[in-house]
Amino acid sequence: MQPESYADASATPLLVIVSREADRLKRDLLARRADPLEASRLVSAMGKILLQGLQRAAQPGDVLVPIFVMRGGLLLQSAWRDVVGPGPSGVMAPIRQAHHQQPRVAYVSLPAVPGARLVLVDVIVASGRTMAACLDELRSRLPMARLRRLSVATLFLADVARRRLLSAADIDVTCIWHDERVDDGGRMVGPGFDAGDYALGGSEWPYLTWASGRSGPAPA
Repeated sequence: MQPESYADASATPLLVIVSREADRLKRDLLARRADPLEASRLVSAMGKILLQGLQRAAQPGDVLVPIFVMRGGLLLQSAWRDVVGPGPSGVMAPIRQAHHQQPRVAYVSLPAVPGARLVLVDVIVASGRTMAACLDELRSRLPMARLRRLSVATLFLADVARRRLLSAADIDVTCIWHDERVDDGGRMVGPGFDAGDYALGGSEWPYLTWASGRSGPAPA
């Protein structure tokens, strides 16, 4: 993965939050990724640095409303509350049967805040297909008169996703690491973890899953 955060003034409207502290936390995360509780704590700490930069760069009068992209985006809920403060928020649930398929949005919950600047929040944006599907869903549901520009906030952004997202005129992106790589299947190279599993459980730390009609063993 990208070893250090660094600015890239040529990539506007991309805001890169350069932080040596975030770089240190990233190294700790990669060393502790097998421990879901510690990894989640580290992700949240990096999220605070990201969101502090997002808040500093906000325009006067901006009302920032987070839309957490499931599943990984849920890890940054507490960081948003601690940095930006409590307030209305939304959630989007994109799904796909296989990683190589084009995702679709299965569930959307959006707060009714006229003129808000909606910020789609996720931990990792690799190929950019999932985030692009979420942005398209927002455009189809909300008249642009109700929006003050669409934004994306993520810790890890791949170069291919950066190009895909910033090709749209109504998007700006805030991240810490903006030059991550993806493999031929569109997965980010190097993390070795699934942020969604940290947020809602996975094969290594199973949760009860009621909605599917199947249940795994209860957490210890």
